[in-house]
Amino acid sequence: MIADPAANPGYEEVTAEAIETSLTWSGPLPPPEYLRGYELVSRGAAGRLLTIFEGEALHRREMERQHLTALVDDRSRERDERRRGQYCGFAIGVVAIVAGAVVAIMGHGISGTLIGTGGVSGLVAAFVYGQRGASSGTRSQSVSSNSEAPASESQVPPTSQTAALSEPDANDPPSQGEESEE
Repeated sequence: MIADPAANPGYEEVTAEAIETSLTWSGPLPPPEYLRGYELVSRGAAGRLLTIFEGEALHRREMERQHLTALVDDRSRERDERRRGQYCGFAIGVVAIVAGAVVAIMGHGISGTLIGTGGVSGLVAAFVYGQRGASSGTRSQSVSSNSEAPASESQVPPTSQTAALSEPDANDPPSQGEESEE
């Protein structure tokens, strides 16, 4: 029940007006006028903010450099492992063919033929299926590596001061709800 101010002399009507102002900016640092304001409140605050920003930027670049170095090292190790696998597969195939020939020469033609044929067909199958697997595996790895964010970005949630709206990168996979243009 609302009291009528005219009926009750002890009540008076009060009107309040609220004004809300919001300021946003993109980037890690506030606008220069805010830095001046921080400096007025606490001497050296603007310099400390700049020092913190520079330290974070150096740290982020170092983390990205380490991430890229690790990716290059991983790819190099994967290439070396594939090459060793190819050498071992070739050696096993040659041993199977030679063993089949030796067994056939010793008078067991059917057994030698089966051993030699198994070695050849194993080499062919490994080569054919290995090429198919390598081409599809490379594609899936490149897609997953494009979607990975550097550790500094994926672990730190954006704040209202550092979050910036940007156009999605052409290499990024679509988010949920978005449709791919492919």
